[in-house]
Amino acid sequence: NGKWYYLNSNGAMVTGSQTIDGKVYNFASSGEWI
Repeated sequence: NGKWYYLNSNGAMVTGSQTIDGKVYNFASSGEWI
């Protein structure tokens, strides 16, 4: 579908604001990177 998602170390899709490798990313409640 061309959308990006990020899974945490437990394999769960992340939502909200997440710091990954020192950069802040925002994810929708669906887990989609926005």
